[in-house]
Amino acid sequence: PAFQYVINLPFLALGRAMKQHYFTKKGLGEAFSDGLERGKALIYVAKDQDWLVKYGYFYKKRSLPEEALLEGADEELQQVMPLYLGTKVPFSMEHLPSYVRIQGKLWSNLFRELKDGQ
Repeated sequence: PAFQYVINLPFLALGRAMKQHYFTKKGLGEAFSDGLERGKALIYVAKDQDWLVKYGYFYKKRSLPEEALLEGADEELQQVMPLYLGTKVPFSMEHLPSYVRIQGKLWSNLFRELKDGQ
């Protein structure tokens, strides 16, 4: 939900900055940025496919490399497969305690990493 996104926005930005710094320090900053762009493209494709399925349009499942937008990519990248290419799991109040617990763990790990990194 939008409320959860707003609450998490500062932490998402901080987490992304920390990851960018980490991978750049390791010499993998460009690969990290490329991965983010590929992830955005996969989200767009998944949303499009979800819309087709939701409204009853014919959708033929493609091979995993095609689904993952890997065709024509480097052979090394062909081995990297996405974990998710399906529909979004809907929000449920029934799972709210789990959402809160997971969020708490994310925040505690973030603060622990910030503390240990200094």
